[in-house]
Amino acid sequence: FKPKFDYICIDLWDGGKVCDFVFDVEFTVRIKEMATGLVSLNIKAEDLPRCKPYFDYAFNFDRSVPVEGNQIIWWSVPTKK
Repeated sequence: FKPKFDYICIDLWDGGKVCDFVFDVEFTVRIKEMATGLVSLNIKAEDLPRCKPYFDYAFNFDRSVPVEGNQIIWWSVPTKK
């Protein structure tokens, strides 16, 4: 049994930087396995290019909002037909 969640908020920092593993393909795939609805990510604005795995592994980009030098990004999990 794997737990499923309607909303997952990823806000994992080590001091003044986002933890590197947040941008790993393996982490992204595991998040997708647990997500049934929305996923949000709080990162530094300059880390946006590191989010490639989230775009590549079938999340639908929904919205990105700048907040005090950070970027909050929302993705939705595609519905299965």
